[in-house]
Amino acid sequence: MLEHTGLKNVTDLGPLEKVKMVPYYVVPIIVKDNSYEVFLSKGLVRMFNDDTLPSFLKSKLTLAKVSTTYIFPDNEIYTSDVYTCRVDDMHHVGWRASESLYAIAVFQDEMNQLEGRNDTRSKS
Repeated sequence: MLEHTGLKNVTDLGPLEKVKMVPYYVVPIIVKDNSYEVFLSKGLVRMFNDDTLPSFLKSKLTLAKVSTTYIFPDNEIYTSDVYTCRVDDMHHVGWRASESLYAIAVFQDEMNQLEGRNDTRSKS
């Protein structure tokens, strides 16, 4: 039966439920010095700094930065380049499109947070 595989107890095998893919957005972010311009829709840009940038974006930006092997100069990219992931297995995290432009995958709950919807923080 499965003698060649090295499995000792095939009775432990069973179906594995895979996580269903959920829709996400690819959000362009321009990073310059310690400022972040997050493009949420045409005409809607939110500005952040190191202190105000949400932690989920910080971690995804870090992964995108370290996974990039070639960085295009800002003046050599087109809009289509921004939305083209050139790094294997990074479509659901994000990638670096150029020197200062990143494309980050954002799920609906994260998008709601960025847009200020469902915000549980107290207003002062």
